Amino acid sequence: MLPTLKPGTLVWVFHWAFLFNAPKPGDIVVFRISGEVFVKRVEKVSDNQVYLVGDNPEDSLDSRKLGAISLKNLVGKVIV
Repeated sequence: MLPTLKPGTLVWVFHWAFLFNAPKPGDIVVFRISGEVFVKRVEKVSDNQVYLVGDNPEDSLDSRKLGAISLKNLVGKVIV
């Protein structure tokens, strides 16, 4: 599957998107881990954690390698 966003694409991020509502499967989110910022798609949400996957599974650093991501690591929702 081709990536929805190509490297270098500028995006708008809604930082308050998850203040009152949890992310939903299909949402594209920005998250931060160890000082690095990533953009991935939500696949599953459970127990204050999200399972995030990239659109290009062959070449994506996502929850398949990182494990579930805490909701507190989410920066916001991408508005394309």
